[in-house]
Amino acid sequence: MGYVILIVILQAIICAALASNLAEKKGYSSGAWGVCGFFFGILGLIAAAGLPSRGDLYQRGTILVKICPTCAEPIKIEAQVCKYCGQKFSKEEIISELGIAIEKNANSRLQAVKILAKLQDEIAIPYLEKALSYESDYETRSKATKALLDIGTIAALIGVLKKGEYVHQEEAVKILKERADPSSIPGLLSIIEGDFSTKAEAAEIIGFIGDRSTTPALINLLEKGDYDAKRAAISALARIQDESTIPALISALADRNMRDKATAALIKIGNPSIPYLEEAIKREGKSIRKVIDRIITEIKRKT
Repeated sequence: MGYVILIVILQAIICAALASNLAEKKGYSSGAWGVCGFFFGILGLIAAAGLPSRGDLYQRGTILVKICPTCAEPIKIEAQVCKYCGQKFSKEEIISELGIAIEKNANSRLQAVKILAKLQDEIAIPYLEKALSYESDYETRSKATKALLDIGTIAALIGVLKKGEYVHQEEAVKILKERADPSSIPGLLSIIEGDFSTKAEAAEIIGFIGDRSTTPALINLLEKGDYDAKRAAISALARIQDESTIPALISALADRNMRDKATAALIKIGNPSIPYLEEAIKREGKSIRKVIDRIITEIKRKT
């Protein structure tokens, strides 16, 4: 009788171990299926074997796990070498897998972003930007924003400006202003021309760069942007001082909310503004004519 009990217990332990291992490799709880294998024996083992795979990536507690393609053993997603078979994984492979984890669920997303933050690699930027698109995941967004700031490249900083947390966007603006790097122009224009809330900040940075090729986009922003964006566009145009922008700045004088900025911009551009102002004074109403007259007087006084 004792031998029978011993054999039953041994069989239960073996089935528990096998069911646990199978379940874990398929992305399920090893503990729960181990218990199932112990109490239900061969039936529990068959059930574990019939489980559909949850994919090659899954979460075990707070650890993201991947299945080694060589030995099929579970290892940490950030592992560069499989501890079971020695299979090596490149940084590109690891970051790509973390990008997949970001799309799985909120917990996987947070853990993936934490790992990407530690790697601080430029190829992680698109995946960190992807994490920023999950607006309800505040902690994930905050960590992704901080990770992009730590990477610190132009592309990363533009990513923060597009979708990052507001508290970090100010820092990105400061850095981009200090660098005044022309290579940031395409990214900044994509903000001005796209559906982003940081158009004013992008225009402000463009002004510090002073690239004349941006004037059409700035004029469009002056005509169609909100209050802050319009004022930022005028400030940028004042810094760039391109004669082709003078008509748009004169038109802005009609808007009481923009008049002070437009006046300052035209005075800063100086003498090239005078012929346009003298032409405009002929067709404008009395109140605008007075403004234009003051601008011309101030320009002549300074020259």
